[in-house]
Amino acid sequence: MPTEPNVIDMQRRTALAIEAGERMRSSDAEVLARSARRSAEAARRQLREAAGHQAEEGASWSQTLAVDAAWEALEIAEKRAARFGDQKYDPDHSFFVDVFAAEVRGDKAALRRLKAFSAEVELRAGLGISSTFVAPAFLTSQYADIPRQAQVFAALVPQRPLPKGASLSIPQFSASGSVSSAAQNVAPSETDIVDVFLARAVGWLAGRFTASLQLIEQSWSPAFDEVAEEVLTAAFDETLEGQMFTGSGSAGQVLGVLNAPNLVDSTFNQTSPTPSECAAAIGEGLAVYAAARKMTASAVLMTPLRWAWLANGQDTTGRPLVNLTGPVARTANGTTPVGSIGGVNVYTTAGIPTNLGAGTNQDAIVITRPSDSRLYLSNPAFGAYTEGSQAGSMTASLTLSASAVSFPDRFASVAIQGTGLVQPAGY
Repeated sequence: MPTEPNVIDMQRRTALAIEAGERMRSSDAEVLARSARRSAEAARRQLREAAGHQAEEGASWSQTLAVDAAWEALEIAEKRAARFGDQKYDPDHSFFVDVFAAEVRGDKAALRRLKAFSAEVELRAGLGISSTFVAPAFLTSQYADIPRQAQVFAALVPQRPLPKGASLSIPQFSASGSVSSAAQNVAPSETDIVDVFLARAVGWLAGRFTASLQLIEQSWSPAFDEVAEEVLTAAFDETLEGQMFTGSGSAGQVLGVLNAPNLVDSTFNQTSPTPSECAAAIGEGLAVYAAARKMTASAVLMTPLRWAWLANGQDTTGRPLVNLTGPVARTANGTTPVGSIGGVNVYTTAGIPTNLGAGTNQDAIVITRPSDSRLYLSNPAFGAYTEGSQAGSMTASLTLSASAVSFPDRFASVAIQGTGLVQPAGY
């Protein structure tokens, strides 16, 4: 018969599994999920031993209750660990359809499912959502992790969870410490640190698509989630990527690098530009960047059209002007450079506008270190509603929104602009 200390130890192990399951709300969910499973496995082994002793030698009524209660608690802990480890929504229901049913139809069952799921995950670090429903991980992971052509620069820039508040400020030194050689018994170099704050209003990006009520209500399968997510996040990514270059930093927009107050211009003016002249302008821009940043650049960003034009260029001996292969390894976030020029990776993005300049027919080339910038972003929030004419036409809107703040001006970047970047004929 198991002794009382064994039962106590068994309950302690089970409590550890439950506690680990509860802690799934922290930022390191995968590590904690593994910890919870290990604790649960240890408790399960001890429970099996206790149950075996009961069967062989008999047990008191209190010991039987203790083992039964421990089994029940363990099952809850294991389910919790699995749920937080995978963050799967109810497998028999669609997240988007439940959002619609709860917000538009007042479906109490759908509301309970959404609230139960959101309550478990919204406290995890970085979510920052309290006014709407939190999307399942298989949706937000597609939004955050899958690289898209429309989100290149935004994916290269380090992303951070957006804190609460209507604005965000980060410190920046305008004067810093100094070091110099000094003779013995002579005071060292001294410079007062002068700091300023880069303050920025929180931007808000939102989008929606309209679907018939029949489509939404009959699409109970979770497969509808994938279609809705793809439509909404593709539009969101395209808008975010564009604003990372041309955003005004006001009126709900994030600040774009081309509007950064410390942007360094490198002019490229040519009446009939050639790829070799453009390559030389990029080389000059890399030198300008190195002088301003006191470090070499790590990325050259241009439009896909501009890269294709450069890739077709040759020097006087017929050799290509740029390295078309690029590095074999992908960058840490999955974004792959298309090649390199001057030893610096080149990334193409449709987020750079092609209507710049007096003739609204120019693009730009940005030289930077994406790691210098910061993008603070909330997780996307999803909603559904019908109002006004939509109710009469039997349609509804599914929405996605997120808040964001960008700081492309922590350090200077270089932009090559001018008549030499007029859209080339035939491209």
